Amino acid sequence: MAALLLSASVAAAQSVEVRVRADSSGQAVPGAIVRVIGTDGTVVRQGLASEAGRLVLTLPEAGTYRLRVDAIGYRRTEIEGVTIGAGESVRRELTISREVTRLPTLVVNASSRCATELDEGTLAFALWQDVQTALTVVSLTAEEPERLRMTEWERTTSLTGAVLEERAVRVRLTSGNPYTTISPKALEIGGFVQRLDDSVSYFAPDAALLLSDAFVRTHCFRAVVPRDRNDPLLGLGFEPVGDRRVPDITGVLWVDAVSRELRHIEFNYTGLSGAEKAARPGGQTRFARLPDGRWIVDDWVIRMPRLEVTRKPATGGGTAWSQKLAGYTERGGRVERVAAPAPLAVTPALLVGSFWDSLTQAPLAGAMVRVAGVADTAWSDDQGRVRAELPVGGTRLVTVSHPKLGLVADRSVQTVALVPGKETRIEVAVPSLSAFTGLFCSPAAAGNAGLLGITYLDAVPTTDMAVRVTWLARTGTSTLQYRNATGKSGARGLFTFCVLPVGQQLRVEMLAGTQILATEELELRAGEFRWLDLRAGTAP
Repeated sequence: MAALLLSASVAAAQSVEVRVRADSSGQAVPGAIVRVIGTDGTVVRQGLASEAGRLVLTLPEAGTYRLRVDAIGYRRTEIEGVTIGAGESVRRELTISREVTRLPTLVVNASSRCATELDEGTLAFALWQDVQTALTVVSLTAEEPERLRMTEWERTTSLTGAVLEERAVRVRLTSGNPYTTISPKALEIGGFVQRLDDSVSYFAPDAALLLSDAFVRTHCFRAVVPRDRNDPLLGLGFEPVGDRRVPDITGVLWVDAVSRELRHIEFNYTGLSGAEKAARPGGQTRFARLPDGRWIVDDWVIRMPRLEVTRKPATGGGTAWSQKLAGYTERGGRVERVAAPAPLAVTPALLVGSFWDSLTQAPLAGAMVRVAGVADTAWSDDQGRVRAELPVGGTRLVTVSHPKLGLVADRSVQTVALVPGKETRIEVAVPSLSAFTGLFCSPAAAGNAGLLGITYLDAVPTTDMAVRVTWLARTGTSTLQYRNATGKSGARGLFTFCVLPVGQQLRVEMLAGTQILATEELELRAGEFRWLDLRAGTAP
C-alpha cells in the first residue's frame, strides 16, 4: 500500500511502517489489522496490511506505543515499547502464528442461552472474537479507494415467491463499502423499521453497526450449530434484549468453522405487529474476500411485505379497515471489482489544496482527499488546507469528500496532472446558498423564506431523519394556533423547506420517532433563506 503523507506544513510527521508475515512460511499476510495503541490503551491509528503485508501509519505525535496485529485465522500478536521520535519513521516486522486451537464445544445448558455478557472459554465468546475481527476488516476495507461496480435491483414477488417484476434501480462505480446503513444511534433510538407519515423504511445492519457499542448493548448473543452435522459453518446468534420497545432484528452471523472467516448474515425483523409480523420480513448480507486480503459486502437483500388496505362493513355499522399481505418487495445489490490500482511512480508528486465553505464564509476543515491509484487519504486542516506527497504521476482523478460537497454542481471531483517532483494546486469551494436554493426550491418560491441543511447523528450525515418546523399562527381574528411543516432528510442528510412564514419565531426539530434529538429556534426575514445543520445532542 502506498503511503499518502499529510502535513499542514513542510515538516514531516512521525510514522511507523509495519510488515506482517506468517511465522510458518515467511509469506506476507494481506488484510491483517494493524493497530497502534497509546499508553492509555486507546487505539491511535489502525489500518489493513496490503497484499505485500505492508502498512504505513502516520501518528499524531511522538511517543511510546504498542503494536497489535489481528488476522482472520491467526493468533493475536503484540509488541510493546515502540518509541517514535518527532518526525521519525520507524520500521517493525511482526510474525504471526496460525490459530490451531479447536473451538470450544457447544454445551446445551444455561450457558448456551442468549447472554448480554459472553463468558471467556465458551463457543459464543470464541465466535464473537472471530466475528469482531472479520467485521473490522470489512469496515477498514470501506476506507480504501477500491473501485467497485455496484448494481442495485428491486423485484416484486407474489405470496408464493414467484417473481412478478424485476428491474435494475441503478448501476454505479463506488469506492470502499458499497452498502451502509444509517448511524447506530439512529437505529438504537428509532429502530430498524421507521415510519414517517405514510412511508416505511426498513434498515439492514452493516459492519460498522454490528461492531458498535449501541448494537452490542441492545442485543444478546448465543452460539448456533447447524442442524446438518456436515455443514461447515458455525453461527453466532443475536436477538434484542427484552426491554427493547422499537422494531429490531434477530439473526445469525455464520462463520466458517475451519478458516474462521465470516460468510454471511441472515436476519429477521422483530417488534412488528399484525400483517407485518405475520409476513416475517428479513434479509441477508454476504461477504467476499478480495485478492489482496481485504473483504467487502458482496451482495445483500432486504425482503419487505407488500400490504394492501381493505375495508368491509363493521359490526354495528360503519367501516372496518384492515391490512392484507399481497406479496413481497425485495431490494438488494451485488458488487463486482472493476480494476486494480495503477502502478506507482518512484518520485513523489506534491498536491496542495485550498478548500472554502461559502455557506459559512470560513475555511472548509475535515474534507477528505482521495487520489485515484493511491490507497491512503488526506484531510484538510482547520485552515482548509491540505498538503500531500503522492507516489504517483500522470493524469489522476482527485475526489474531495465532505457532507456539503457534491450536493450541487461543484469542483469536488477534478482531473489533475501530477508531475513527480513538482507541485500541483487545487481549489474547491462549497457553492453559495443561492446555488442550493436555485436547485432545490422552485422559482415560484423565490420570494419566500426557507431553510436548508443537513441532519447529523454521531457527526455523520444521516438520511430519513424527520425534521419539523413549528410556529404560532393567527387563525381568524384572534385565535392563535400552532402550525408546522414536516419533512425527511434525503440523500446524505439534506433537508429543505422552501416556503416558511416570515417574522415568526420558528422552532426546528430533528426527531427519531417521538424523541427530539436536536432543536434550533430562529426567525426569518422576507426573502431570506438560511443554512442550518441539525446535530443530535443540541436539543434542550
